[in-house]
Amino acid sequence: KEDKIRPNLFEIDKKRISSKHKFKNINDYIISLKIKILLSPLKPKNITRAVQLIKKTNQFNLTTKRYNENDLLLLQKKKFEIFTIRIIDKYGDSGLTGVLILEPLKNRIWKIDTFLLSCRVLGRNIEKVILNFISKKLLNIDAKEIFGEFIPTKKNIIAKDFYNNLKFKKKSPNLWVWEL
Repeated sequence: KEDKIRPNLFEIDKKRISSKHKFKNINDYIISLKIKILLSPLKPKNITRAVQLIKKTNQFNLTTKRYNENDLLLLQKKKFEIFTIRIIDKYGDSGLTGVLILEPLKNRIWKIDTFLLSCRVLGRNIEKVILNFISKKLLNIDAKEIFGEFIPTKKNIIAKDFYNNLKFKKKSPNLWVWEL
């Protein structure tokens, strides 16, 4: 479904980008978009699109782990929280454009196993809002820490400072922690 509407998505994106020059700063532009971020638990109807994103998204993909449908179903059985991310703004629905996988560890600690967003929705601070969602969700279940991993590749360098910029503390070269 997403592939069939891709040409329309690019046309909508052109309108979105062309409106950007009307604003003096990026924050006013982002506010003007009236962005809605819809996070939904992984469902059978969107698992194919989630796998497609997992296999091809590189730029904002913190770990570049690659999963297939069976892998995702197995992770769900292991009590991983898996979310799909849909972005809608005043110009239209960008479609299912992200995946978030949270792994439960011991002692009320969770790890961001996978966090990726299509390049079509970058530059709007969406990733920061999603991290806020994660922290609130985990606080509600009495979690105490979130671990975040960044595995660098040649293609995901734009995401290298994600955890540092959001005040995670570095535990090792690729592992970060945020106390809730």
